[in-house]
Amino acid sequence: MKTTDITVLDSDPDRAKRVVAALAASDLSATVREIDTPDPAAHLGEAPHCFLVAITAPIARTLEAVRRTSESGGPVTIVAFGPHPTIEGVVAIVRAGAYDVVTRLEDGHALASSLRNALARDAKVASTRARVRAARAKIKSLSKREREVLACVLAGYSNRGMGDALGVSVKTIEAHRANLMRKADCRSVAAIVQLAIDAGFDQAAPPLAIEEPVETA
Repeated sequence: MKTTDITVLDSDPDRAKRVVAALAASDLSATVREIDTPDPAAHLGEAPHCFLVAITAPIARTLEAVRRTSESGGPVTIVAFGPHPTIEGVVAIVRAGAYDVVTRLEDGHALASSLRNALARDAKVASTRARVRAARAKIKSLSKREREVLACVLAGYSNRGMGDALGVSVKTIEAHRANLMRKADCRSVAAIVQLAIDAGFDQAAPPLAIEEPVETA
């Protein structure tokens, strides 16, 4: 795990050192920054990152740090650590955006376990975001007519139904569908439907001129 994977946000240098030492015992490295850093995630890219945010007194300072970090827009996960807060405090910390709350600072295993779980979740989030970006890029590459054809595919129209709805021949529809599948890099209707779902494509299909029977596979 790289040093930049974990950042400790704390106002107490001695406590931060103890946390870093506990992490090191579990083969994890971390950097330390002041808890009131305005935008602690500003230097990060798209790689998953975890923040350890100290639980302070008053707890409002912790809640603000958690909110600032969680609203950064990047693939970050937050674990709060420190003296055991009240149940109300735990609820507030998690609602502010924390993934977990760890109170046993001397237990490097507990910290490491929470962080590894957090980073594993972040890796899944990053993968999902990458898939969505790729899907949106493919949809964007389609022509206006190809997007209309895609909307018809999602509505379950046959090639004849698409031709009637769009006022073109079946051969033209077949050509548009071939181009659509090529640009989207899809080899089946199921794949293009999944791509549209990933991209959030919700364009409405034009109405059918006449209702056609439902095709069976």
